[in-house]
Amino acid sequence: MAGASRDYDVFLSFSWVDDADATVIDERLRQAGLTVFRDSRCIDEFDAITQELAEALASSKVLLAYYSAAYPTRPACQWELISAFIAAGRHGDPVRRVLAINPEPTADHLVPVQLADARYFPRPRDAADMARLVARVQDRVHAADGPLGAPGHRFDAAVPPEIYRTTRFVGRFAQLWQVHSALHSVDFPANTETSRCAVAVIEGLAGIGKTSLAGQYGHLFRDSFPGGIHWTGPFGTDEETVAQYFADLRQIATTRLRLHATDIEHDRLRTLLAERIDRDGRPVLLIVDGVPSGIDPDTLDRMLVPSPLVRMLFTSRGGSAGWDVPVIRLAGLTEDEGRALFTGVRPLVGPAELAAAAELVAAAVRRDRALVALGQPDTAQAALTETERTLTKILGADHPLRCQARYAIAQCHGQRGEFLRGRAILAELLPIQTAGLGADHPDTLVTKLDLGIALALTGEHTAGKALVAEAAPKFGAELGWRSDNRIRATVTRLLLDLPPGVLNASLLLDKFLNRFNK
Repeated sequence: MAGASRDYDVFLSFSWVDDADATVIDERLRQAGLTVFRDSRCIDEFDAITQELAEALASSKVLLAYYSAAYPTRPACQWELISAFIAAGRHGDPVRRVLAINPEPTADHLVPVQLADARYFPRPRDAADMARLVARVQDRVHAADGPLGAPGHRFDAAVPPEIYRTTRFVGRFAQLWQVHSALHSVDFPANTETSRCAVAVIEGLAGIGKTSLAGQYGHLFRDSFPGGIHWTGPFGTDEETVAQYFADLRQIATTRLRLHATDIEHDRLRTLLAERIDRDGRPVLLIVDGVPSGIDPDTLDRMLVPSPLVRMLFTSRGGSAGWDVPVIRLAGLTEDEGRALFTGVRPLVGPAELAAAAELVAAAVRRDRALVALGQPDTAQAALTETERTLTKILGADHPLRCQARYAIAQCHGQRGEFLRGRAILAELLPIQTAGLGADHPDTLVTKLDLGIALALTGEHTAGKALVAEAAPKFGAELGWRSDNRIRATVTRLLLDLPPGVLNASLLLDKFLNRFNK
């Protein structure tokens, strides 16, 4: 790795999977007379980010990111881009100092939005493209009046320990920038009450990564909060939340901010904190972790610290209906993030490692299917779609876990009354499961049963009845299958045996299907 005790024109940022392309670009920039810092170790973990690397970034005039689809999945790349973007913002428009090469066919993976809206450079295809890229970099370097520089403050050493628990964090780069944008809405006073702090809520299922995302945001964007970062929670019941929150807030006031805050009521405590932060004049981040679902909006409003320098980030499983604040909802990881999760250190090798990866993804499938059982088809389908892409990439399209995810997506369509769409998915799954699992496997039988129901609900009563009649007798005790599926199969068969002229079977089946899918 090049030494960091000098100034550089360009800091070249890239993922190790793009090392070959980065090497060529590095060589062309050096041939044009530019000094380039390039980390030859291709680090991919936060704990490998050294003081030398931080100094090299601060000593560079521009950052050039080779922004492939893999780039935002790498922790070190996230740190480099965010640190450069914040530093460049101190000099004016960040995109004048942060440049991107996008080798992908679309810009969907590019964040923040300022970078996606800027004129990024496509992957050079020939010498002429490379010459244009080098010329653009030279122009930006020559226009810079000095290096990016380090933060103008020494970050408070007493950072909450939760901020440093996420060194193996993968992905969620778009959501990190969504949080940042929401929390900086107060930077635009025409659109925001100047006396109110900026607020955002990270929302999602238990275990999906809300707390980790909040901690990761605090770690990566800490230079945006020279006034400090504070952490409260997690909390218990609704009744305990307010008392525990203000106890945490009082602890922050007395130990971190050196205020006399004992034995004062809640509103006075909030005001005292706001006045102290306003006098200091530096932005502060306050993370409120684990707020119970459904808590009253008025209660949440009474928890806010009334200062435009305060940014408050809440995490919650269900949020609060009617609370008018930005919400960042977490679903499953994307395909690229899922691949990075399992292969970030090295590729999977052998059947044992593939089996371990399968078990981890199985947990994600079970989590996503819980949303279906709770009657939340929209949220469930978004999570399942991302999980299915990861499964297909890692384990293949015919893997039973992928089929389970597809089946759950069909259930989502059924809950919304989209029976034709659900039927199409089930018809696609049945031959795959029959070939891979066997005709009498419980998963195959459930798919066959639901396909029969879907056919009946979409006008093909005879074909649906035949499939149900074929599947129903096999839901016996010898399969060890759950009793609710045996009952469901038997009742469905009886309903379909009724003459259509006597009974509107579709209407009853509709209600019956929704009863068992919620």
